[in-house]
Amino acid sequence: MPEARPEKLTAIAQAVGHDVSLFDEQNHAFLQFDDITLHLQYFADDGITVLVLAADLGELDAPSRTQAYALMLSANTSWRDVGGGALAVDDEHRRALLMLRLDLAGLTDAALAQRIYAFTQAAVHWSGKLAALSAQAAPALATSPGAATPWTSVANLA
Repeated sequence: MPEARPEKLTAIAQAVGHDVSLFDEQNHAFLQFDDITLHLQYFADDGITVLVLAADLGELDAPSRTQAYALMLSANTSWRDVGGGALAVDDEHRRALLMLRLDLAGLTDAALAQRIYAFTQAAVHWSGKLAALSAQAAPALATSPGAATPWTSVANLA
């Protein structure tokens, strides 16, 4: 039998400094911090309880996109660098994301709070790193007026 919704949602909400009213009727919540939107989605079904965290790290602009993809892919090999999550790209909207799926079974409230904290710290780090990369690429593009722009999508290589 899955854990009672209010008990686990209360622990999650408290881990981010809120009460259970943070979550809507679909057990979804949004938080905004340091120009990052954090999505929290709680699922409970057939004895499995999961929290999915998704941090929108910002837009990947064309001049820095190829470099950003390489950095993000490389970072995914180190769980510490991504707070236990994985960096991803919403190619349709050209946004960088940090994603984490937490199995809540056996996870104490203190451990849950620590995992959320580590994830948000990684999100802040990567948001800043990608913004700096974008800022470096903009002047370089401006000084090379005839330079070709990188591919707009690696998904369109086929």
